[in-house]
Amino acid sequence: MDINRSRFEQLNLLLDNLELKAQELNEILNQNNKPKYKHFSNAEEFIELSGLSKDDFEKKVAKMQEFKKFIYKFEDSRKRYIKTKPALEFIENNLMTAESDL
Repeated sequence: MDINRSRFEQLNLLLDNLELKAQELNEILNQNNKPKYKHFSNAEEFIELSGLSKDDFEKKVAKMQEFKKFIYKFEDSRKRYIKTKPALEFIENNLMTAESDL
């Protein structure tokens, strides 16, 4: 009886493992279906798209007057929207330095 129970437990563990793998695969597929760029991104999405740290974005980039032209808000709203493509290009062309140039 212990042998049958052990096999039953092994099968349950295997099924649980397969279910987790299926969920992981589904998440990966869903991430690949997301558009790489949106016309506008909220600040959180922009940080994710750009690869910048939240600290670098808030302290070094978003406060720059030259960058603020890419940030939009609705009236009476605190949420910021960033024009994604030109903002990313601005960061690459004006703020980042290639490590080989340092």
